[in-house]
Amino acid sequence: PCPTCSVCVLLVFMAFGALGAALCYVFTKKRIALGIFSIGFDYFQVLAVLSASNRIYWPGKVRAVFESFSAANFNLDLMAPECSLKNFTYVKKWACIEALPLIFISCFTFFHFAVWFRKKFVLKRTKKLHNHRHLVVGMSAATFYYLYLYISKTILDVFNCAPTDPPDGKQYLEVVFEACDKEGGTHQTLLPFAIIAFCTYTMGFPLLCGTIIMKNSRRIQIDQKLRALHHVEGTELKEMKRQLRNKHCWNFRKRF
Repeated sequence: PCPTCSVCVLLVFMAFGALGAALCYVFTKKRIALGIFSIGFDYFQVLAVLSASNRIYWPGKVRAVFESFSAANFNLDLMAPECSLKNFTYVKKWACIEALPLIFISCFTFFHFAVWFRKKFVLKRTKKLHNHRHLVVGMSAATFYYLYLYISKTILDVFNCAPTDPPDGKQYLEVVFEACDKEGGTHQTLLPFAIIAFCTYTMGFPLLCGTIIMKNSRRIQIDQKLRALHHVEGTELKEMKRQLRNKHCWNFRKRF
């Protein structure tokens, strides 16, 4: 059933986002590793994916708990836009989900130039006007990391054609229950875009991460050794930053 107010669910999403940003800020100030947060986030994402499987018959209460974890996947279905917007088809919803990384990157780009404007015209600075770009790259990479599972699942849903039980000789797209061989149907409309999105997002992001790690393996080793040698408090933190800058690793750490 559709929620009584999709806007209310959107506000809840925004509240969770603000809470997450505040927690990340507190964790960073307290020198708490954000990897702890990432592990929990991954755990909730996987549970949400399990709840979406129609091959596992969960008890009703267990499924309800798992579905509540789908908020960790930025699940657009929780807002039920098709209830608030007329003619909001699955094709449009699919396009909105696949555009999420571009929307976030656009927001971070706007943030970058807003900070640059403040430095140049408000603070009247002439140097290091773009040194915050490493933080912007880091936020973009982290955001795509959290979106990856939900976006990949949405892409693969386009390929998920299955017969009915009992079979009638046709295969149907499970997300909308429409024949996959229907001319101009959802499956045929989205298939070429799903292939492109699969190569760009689902395959491209892990390949990009692997390339970054392989090309910067020496920097990563130096960063790990310096992290182990210092307690990262007080003067030791300053010394570690100085050594990281000397080894050209400091900006790499801020980015990745």
